Amino acid sequence: MAEFLPILLVLLWPLFLLSALGGAGYLAWRAVRALEAKGASAPELVALRERVELLEEQLEAQSAELRRVADGQQFTEKLLENRANAPNSR
Repeated sequence: MAEFLPILLVLLWPLFLLSALGGAGYLAWRAVRALEAKGASAPELVALRERVELLEEQLEAQSAELRRVADGQQFTEKLLENRANAPNSR
């Protein structure tokens, strides 16, 4: 058995080297495909970014409108309170 060990190592070494290189090549191929996939989805990301910006603008506009409505409501409450507390001068 000891006599066959060097022969076995000589025969298996190229297989080991090829499988290691093949595995590294496969991983590199997958990495390239993943980067290409990310590049392909760039227009989708741009479209999503535009939609998010539009939603942010709409949210800010609604927030400003809500502040105006709240200010108007407070003003109306103050007027009604002053009218209720004021003596009848008529």
